[in-house]
Amino acid sequence: MLICYLTNVDDSARELLEAVAPYVYVGRTEYTFIGELLRLAETSPDGVSAVLGKMIANRAPDFDYKDQLKALLRKLADKGKRQDVLSYAETLRGIAGMQELFDELTHKH
Repeated sequence: MLICYLTNVDDSARELLEAVAPYVYVGRTEYTFIGELLRLAETSPDGVSAVLGKMIANRAPDFDYKDQLKALLRKLADKGKRQDVLSYAETLRGIAGMQELFDELTHKH
């Protein structure tokens, strides 16, 4: 839960977040974590993308609370992480609206 104090996801912060990302589902903190990743994506898209990848490799979220996950993926795509986002959207295709996001991103380019 200390992610709220971070201002970027670089160097040691990235290492720490990558280490805890697979376990954010314990205690149902994944939605808070995703919200914080969305905030940090503006300044650290590379780190956020890597952390998100670690998170969903362990277990995909069941649903997209307040569409934060789709907003995060859009932000990452806008910040140059389109290939990562397409891979994540494929992994998350069971979530409502994810197929539409994938289609939107694949038809955009």
